[in-house]
Amino acid sequence: MSAQPGDTVRVRYRATLTDGTVVDAQFEHDPFEFQLGSEMVIPGFTRAIVGMEAGESKHVRVEPAEAYGNYRPEWVMVVGRSKLASLGTPREGMMVRVGADESTAQNMTITSIDEEGVTLDGNHRLAGKALSFEIHL
Repeated sequence: MSAQPGDTVRVRYRATLTDGTVVDAQFEHDPFEFQLGSEMVIPGFTRAIVGMEAGESKHVRVEPAEAYGNYRPEWVMVVGRSKLASLGTPREGMMVRVGADESTAQNMTITSIDEEGVTLDGNHRLAGKALSFEIHL
C-alpha cells in the first residue's frame, strides 16, 4: 500500500544543499512522524513521499518554490538601532518579531549591523535554495 495524502507516515531523512552541506537530518534519531498533507513539512517533501511504499528509500531534489520559497529581496529592511532598543544588544543571527501588533508581526533575522542601522531579513534561511533529500519511509 503506497503512502497517500491523509496517511500518517514515519520517515528518516537527510536534507542537504547542492554543495553537500547537511541542513537537517533525522537518520540518527527516531523516525519523524507526520500526516501527509497537513502542511507540517514543505510541499516538495510531501510530494516525494506520496506513492512511496513502507521500507522504500529514494533521493529527490526539491526546488526553492517547493521548499522555502524563492528569496525575496523586498523582505529585507534596514532599521535604526533605536527601533530595536527594547531587545537589548542586537547581534547577527538574532531572531526578532517585527510588526505593529502580534497579528501583523513577522519573524526576521538580523543579518548585519553597521553605522547605518540593523539589517533585518524576513526570508527563511533556506529561501532560494534547492534541497536534496535522502528519504526512507
